[in-house]
Amino acid sequence: MKGLFVTMFVLAILAFAAQNSQAQMTFSIGPKLGINLANATLDPDFPSGVDKTMLTAFMFGAAAEFGVNEMFAVQAEPMYAMKGFKVESGGQEAKFKVNYLEIPVLAKVKFGHGKAMPYIFAGPNLGINLTAEVEGGGLTVDVKDSTESIDFGLDFGAGVGIDISPTTVLAIDGRYSLGLSDIDKTSSGSIKNTGIQFLVSFLFKLGN
Repeated sequence: MKGLFVTMFVLAILAFAAQNSQAQMTFSIGPKLGINLANATLDPDFPSGVDKTMLTAFMFGAAAEFGVNEMFAVQAEPMYAMKGFKVESGGQEAKFKVNYLEIPVLAKVKFGHGKAMPYIFAGPNLGINLTAEVEGGGLTVDVKDSTESIDFGLDFGAGVGIDISPTTVLAIDGRYSLGLSDIDKTSSGSIKNTGIQFLVSFLFKLGN
């Protein structure tokens, strides 16, 4: 089902691009960074008295935008992303941290004209597990072998692009990242990543 979703998404983008092939294509690239208010959905959840809370983490990488026309673009964002959550009980705290190389591929629709253009976007996100560990009580335990090597999710959100020069756009967006994959390899239950993310990027226009 996940592979079918990605295939249909990519085919839809290619079909749209083919219909607009006579439009002036543009390409922009630049750095991207932000914060991830990371969390997860658990099944079963922790018992009463154990609180699961957000983990503030960082994201950084790059963004490459392929503009089909003034309103529509496809954006790929290879990034290093920290995910996980915190657990608190009886005054003690533990952190579950998973670091990914993520590759969101987003369909982006822009509105209006002028120097500030709002936009919405959505698309699949593939994450490659780099490290996974649990920290607590002064100890750090490597749990990568118990965590799936691939994570699949869906990102969607909105933002605004601001022209700060004829060739440079400052893009600010917020998004929700919904994990669709169970990243727990054990049989004890399921863990699916979620996150509320705020990101800033500088896109430098190349060519026309």
